[in-house]
Amino acid sequence: MNKCKFTLLATLIICSLSGCASDELRAQQRAEDQAMARKHAAERQVERATSWLNEASAIELSAQANLTDKQNKQQSADEELKNLLFPAGP
Repeated sequence: MNKCKFTLLATLIICSLSGCASDELRAQQRAEDQAMARKHAAERQVERATSWLNEASAIELSAQANLTDKQNKQQSADEELKNLLFPAGP
């Protein structure tokens, strides 16, 4: 009889302790999952920002080349107008 009571009591204690451990483990797992989700979200944001930066750099290079071309055309037009208005000597 005492052996049955002891076994029952031991079983109850083990079950109650495992229940507490399970809550702690679940909380830890939840915290790890949330941290992992934040890490993945941050990685995706870095990838998007890098992609946008690369696109912006390409656009900036294209715009710079376009601006240089327009400035060269403007300078040529200025020279042409200057030559028409003030021709070189006879």
